[in-house]
Amino acid sequence: MRLIITFCLIVLLSGCVGTDKTGDDWDLLINAIEGKDASICIEMNKSHMRDTCFQLTAQLLKNLSICLRTDDVWMGNLCKKAVARETKDLTLCEMFEDPVFKDYCLRDVIIEQRNSQFCDKIQDNSVRDDCYYAVGIDLNRSFICDKIIDKYRKYECYLKTGGEYKSSTTIVGNES
Repeated sequence: MRLIITFCLIVLLSGCVGTDKTGDDWDLLINAIEGKDASICIEMNKSHMRDTCFQLTAQLLKNLSICLRTDDVWMGNLCKKAVARETKDLTLCEMFEDPVFKDYCLRDVIIEQRNSQFCDKIQDNSVRDDCYYAVGIDLNRSFICDKIIDKYRKYECYLKTGGEYKSSTTIVGNES
């Protein structure tokens, strides 16, 4: 399902305008996805389409080695992150040298695993809070909200999980 949504977003954001070669690339992309065959991506004329094709087929096949074929480093990282999320494999996130990609990869995989015990591996406070928030709400467990640093995010988490907000800090709108 996530692959279909990703594909639809790419179609909408890419503009579908250009030379006749772009149409050929779209046909090749569809063939690669339907046939689950990344080798078709090589035939594409435009590098961004080729990289998108590699990302989508890697995600579909849960095959990290396909990501190594991308021309663009950013697209390669997005591809690796997508494969890590699909396979729910935290160890794939450890390969990122960029701490931002690593944190977002860890967050996405942990949310897929529905296991908040690994959220503390995330360095960035905001991304870590997102992790605890998403898992807490998904599992409807307010005690997970306790680990959120941002008081407004924590309060929202408690509201959505039916928990009681435990803070001496005044929340906006409740000032006396």
